[in-house]
Amino acid sequence: LPPLIALLWSFNEDVQEHAAGTLANLSVNADNAEKIVEEGGMPLLIGLLRSPNERVQEQAAVAIRNLSVEPANEIKIMEEGGIPPLLALLRYNSESFQRQGTITLRNLSVHDENKIKIVQEGGIPLLVSLLRSPDKLIQQHSCGILRNLSVHSDNCTRLIQAGGLLALIALMRSPDPIIQEEALVTLRNISANPGGRQDVVREGGLPPLIYLLGYPDPNIQEHAVVTLRNLSVNTDNKVMIVGEGALPPLIGMLRAFEENLQMLAAACMRNMALDNSNKVAMVETGCLPPLVACLSSNNVGVQEQAAASLRVLSGNSDNQTRIVEEGGLGGLIDLLKSDNKDVQEHACGALRNLSMKREVSRKMGEEGALPYMISLLRSPDERIQEQAATLLRNLSVNDENKNKIAQAGGLAPLIILLSSPLPRIQEQAAVALRNVSLTEENETALVHEGGLPPLLELLHHTDDHIVEQALVTLRNISVNIENEVKIVQAGALTPLITLLRSPKPSIQEQACGSLRNLSVNAENKVKMVQEGALPALIALLRSPLETIQEQAAVAVRNISVNSDYDVKMVQEGALAPLVAMLSASNEVIQEHAAGALRNLSVNNENKAKIVAKGALPRLFALVRSGNEAIQEHAAVALRNLSVNPDNESKMVEEGGLPPLLAMLRSDDELIQLQAAVAIRNLSFSPENEVRIAAENGIVPLVAALRSTDPKIHEHVLVTLRNISSNQDNKVRIVQEGALAPLVFLLRSTADLIPQLAAGVLRNLASNLVNQVKIVQEDALPPLLGLCRAQNVAIVEQAVGCLRNLSVNAENEVKIVAANGLPVIMQCLKMEDRAVQEHAAVIARNLSVNGENKVKMV
Repeated sequence: LPPLIALLWSFNEDVQEHAAGTLANLSVNADNAEKIVEEGGMPLLIGLLRSPNERVQEQAAVAIRNLSVEPANEIKIMEEGGIPPLLALLRYNSESFQRQGTITLRNLSVHDENKIKIVQEGGIPLLVSLLRSPDKLIQQHSCGILRNLSVHSDNCTRLIQAGGLLALIALMRSPDPIIQEEALVTLRNISANPGGRQDVVREGGLPPLIYLLGYPDPNIQEHAVVTLRNLSVNTDNKVMIVGEGALPPLIGMLRAFEENLQMLAAACMRNMALDNSNKVAMVETGCLPPLVACLSSNNVGVQEQAAASLRVLSGNSDNQTRIVEEGGLGGLIDLLKSDNKDVQEHACGALRNLSMKREVSRKMGEEGALPYMISLLRSPDERIQEQAATLLRNLSVNDENKNKIAQAGGLAPLIILLSSPLPRIQEQAAVALRNVSLTEENETALVHEGGLPPLLELLHHTDDHIVEQALVTLRNISVNIENEVKIVQAGALTPLITLLRSPKPSIQEQACGSLRNLSVNAENKVKMVQEGALPALIALLRSPLETIQEQAAVAVRNISVNSDYDVKMVQEGALAPLVAMLSASNEVIQEHAAGALRNLSVNNENKAKIVAKGALPRLFALVRSGNEAIQEHAAVALRNLSVNPDNESKMVEEGGLPPLLAMLRSDDELIQLQAAVAIRNLSFSPENEVRIAAENGIVPLVAALRSTDPKIHEHVLVTLRNISSNQDNKVRIVQEGALAPLVFLLRSTADLIPQLAAGVLRNLASNLVNQVKIVQEDALPPLLGLCRAQNVAIVEQAVGCLRNLSVNAENEVKIVAANGLPVIMQCLKMEDRAVQEHAAVIARNLSVNGENKVKMV
């Protein structure tokens, strides 16, 4: 070797040619090649690549080509300056030179440093031009070099700029499978570069790529589907790939024997399905059956891509039903048990989408999937936690699943996720718990599982949506009587009261709703006031949103049940908004505002203030409401207000009598009762005695005497007693038919009723005409009977009535005939001076009659 290598220095070109040719032949042997390099032959041979003698150049090129086969020589050739002269060979109009140059450069281009040098020396344009060479070998190796260079994304851009795409796309149609593969892999590399994906499609790359999906060589198929997978990442390309007819061969590939092809086809499907129009087209073309079948593959990669594809496709509502019909539900549920986190995530994500369908959600709950879903909540992978939490969130919308989730052990892990460092996981867990908290069983279970501390912590979250979900859950569970005290003991009041001042109405509403429920408890009422809830709640009574007004009104109403706060609530300014709410268009708001005012009106200090705020006209309007609950609250409020002497005349002056009298005709005895009490209170005013009659009040009062409720009797009788003091009213009361029911009530077993009835008759009997009519109604027997009562007050009214009746001459005889004398004599012996006086007057009146004189003696 040394002498041969030395001859490369010769000035004789023939000698150089023969020496280089000999070394070219010897270098075919790997050991010889190594020794040639060791003896320093490489630099000399590289130098001869620049020889003016083409024969010398060619032999040197062959020798360098052989040396380049050894990986250790790849970098040495570059370091010795071999790349520029090798590229220079490509410029020769000689296929032999071009062959040697491309073969050698292909070997060298495997090394990363050489890739850089080839590009720096302007190799890409030269190689692109050779892609159109008529020589297949030159095409093959030029393409092979570009394949190696295209591993780097920057080179892909340069290749495109050099116009290489059209040539590479053309070579995919080459009859030579090796050239096809080299061109295909180069395009595969280019397609991995985001900047080249649209260019490949724009230059017409899709048709040959799609054609190669059906090629008999699995390697070609693989490179074609990988290239399509890469191209399908681009948004614009997704529809074009489907439009060019890729779906049928891809669907066929899903059924291929080679698992790798199945996986790649499914990955391509996954990308294309991200376009909404493709979702429909893919299912219509028949992709679901093979994708569902791939879920059962033993290959984890196939499972992952199939599950991911179904996950994307299930984003379409129509596809959700089709996937279930094709049997996808069972396969996806099975994959929840996979050891592979990516498979679990995609299966869970697909099920999450399918669970949007109510019927599918129910089916999932029935097919035993819940334990696997719940177990994924404890996955260390936060992606899986999120998908599982979202899936359970969807399932929990279905009423049938709410308790099943809890029974399967779902509450504890969901509660744990409330403390996740990721807000998106916290949100899904919070919504799921919000949904399950709607059942009575879960209200207590959620607290038992330790849900209160993390829920209350979420009230301080920076994400308003998460705060709102926690609030709704607290509102739901606060309905349960067992939870009322526990929630407050856990420290809920302070953050809830703070959130009443949130700028977000939905948060205000939920916080107010929670406090509304908690305020049902007597202990909580006190604590809420102590914590300063009243000013914020009263402020919300003025909210522009009816839903918030309603919650605030109920909370205020509940707190107002505690009489200790009657005055405080008024001092805090509750009256004005509550009175305004009486005119709300929403009956629920009217009801609770009236209920709150009903409670506040019990306090004597508040009675005048409520009237001063203009409540009377509104309350009068509400007693005409078709809503009996509203009527009742308004009526009770008016009843309470009527106790105040200052309010008596105001209530009548402001038109209160007609609606109150109308309420006496209500079918609801409770409403009748409230009206009766209010009218009773008003009737103590002399002016109102006349006004009640003037408003035709006697008729409904008399009608109310026929009620079955003794309480109504009591208050109506007091009213009639009061107004019957008026001379004009005495006659009208009798004319309206009061005598019969009054006489009937004399026989009531309740102590107060006979006393009051006798009192009314006593007043009526002071009218001469009425004296006869009362006796004609057979009042004497019950009146005489009442004179024997143990209750002196009853006796006094009865004997007082008999005193008035005895003024009439006819009645003198009838009283004696009714065996009244023994009764009168007994009354004369009673210790009560009023009774004695009445009895004495009766005896005097009776003694005027001649027959009675004898009988009395």
